[in-house]
Amino acid sequence: MTEVFILLILSICLALLILFLILCYSDYRHLKQENNHFNRMVKEQFEMNSNSLNAYEAMIREACRSWTEDDSGEEYEEE
Repeated sequence: MTEVFILLILSICLALLILFLILCYSDYRHLKQENNHFNRMVKEQFEMNSNSLNAYEAMIREACRSWTEDDSGEEYEEE
């Protein structure tokens, strides 16, 4: 009788352990999906910032070029 009781307790413990592992795996999958979503958003934000920086750099380069072209055409007279 004692052996049956011990087997019953061990079976219940095993069932609880399996349930716990299933819940942990479910949480893991949910967190992994959130992490993938977050990584995708960060990547998109990085690409947008990179494109913005490239556009800003091109505007500055063009402004400097037009500024140096304006200055090279003028002659300054010293007094």
